[in-house]
Amino acid sequence: MVSVMGAEKNISKVEYVLLPFNETHLSISPRTFTVEPVACAADGRIVKDVVVLPSTVSATVFKASVKSVPLELSVSKGSRDDITVTYPETVKIKGTQGVLSSISSIKADSIDVSGFDKSGYVTINCQLPAGAELANDSAFIKVKVKVK
Repeated sequence: MVSVMGAEKNISKVEYVLLPFNETHLSISPRTFTVEPVACAADGRIVKDVVVLPSTVSATVFKASVKSVPLELSVSKGSRDDITVTYPETVKIKGTQGVLSSISSIKADSIDVSGFDKSGYVTINCQLPAGAELANDSAFIKVKVKVK
């Protein structure tokens, strides 16, 4: 586990902590590296003026493949026609070539927005098969709910 410390205005920008690896050193066999974690905003930019502790982390990693697949999401709006919902049609997943070859789409947990009284966002959970993960680009999938 890591901790991020700093001024509230900077901490509020942090969405996740990334362990950066030099891809040229990765292989399909797991290897252990020691890296310096970095705090990132939702758009992937590094958040400056924060401290991530511990300052180094050991992690065992391997080179994975990435694949874009359709996202299947069931949204319940009840009888409300004043709500519009938008979300990505596809997501990026990562894993070994063998795991990814059998995946044609990813299902997300269904959501019910019928009780929304104002516009906002909902983070959804995806149902991923063993050996597959959401790629960094799709790590936090948000559904935009607009109430007219």
